[in-house]
Amino acid sequence: ESEMREDGNHRNGIAQKLIGVAPEQLQGLRMMGGGNEITFGKPVRPGDFVTLTRRLVETYERPSRMGALVFFVHENTYTDQNGEMLAICRETNIGAR
Repeated sequence: ESEMREDGNHRNGIAQKLIGVAPEQLQGLRMMGGGNEITFGKPVRPGDFVTLTRRLVETYERPSRMGALVFFVHENTYTDQNGEMLAICRETNIGAR
């Protein structure tokens, strides 16, 4: 049996887990990566304890020749044990209808 559903998404819901939105928002969408923008802060040192905080910062829709595209923009913030910023990664995922 294929690992992919008819709508192009993985059967185990990996896209929903990675994108962090409700299943109904992904219904009928074929997901693809839209790019990353990384800002580096303090360098990571041996022994640092790194924490990742991920939040959905923007969702919007744009028309295209093949139908609507839905954009999900996340901000992943990496901090050390003192709360100092190590990196921020703005990640865009695109869903095609």
